[in-house]
Amino acid sequence: MNPLYYEEKEDLENGLRAKLLNLRSKTSKPVFKNIFKGKEVYWGEHLSEAPDIAALTNEIYHKRYPLSGYMWASDIPEES
Repeated sequence: MNPLYYEEKEDLENGLRAKLLNLRSKTSKPVFKNIFKGKEVYWGEHLSEAPDIAALTNEIYHKRYPLSGYMWASDIPEES
């Protein structure tokens, strides 16, 4: 592949990661705890099929909204 493609892709991923890390709730709390590059989280023979980035939400959002496809069994705290 064209090396310029990888450079542009890296720039897009870094820009998206920065924007997601700066995302705040109505009460100014960060929504995401960290945004990882896919290769930092996934490995193995199917790495090429993994997402390019993976988002880790702050606990209150993970519990409140089923972003991962399930709800935690613990009580959902109110955001304050």
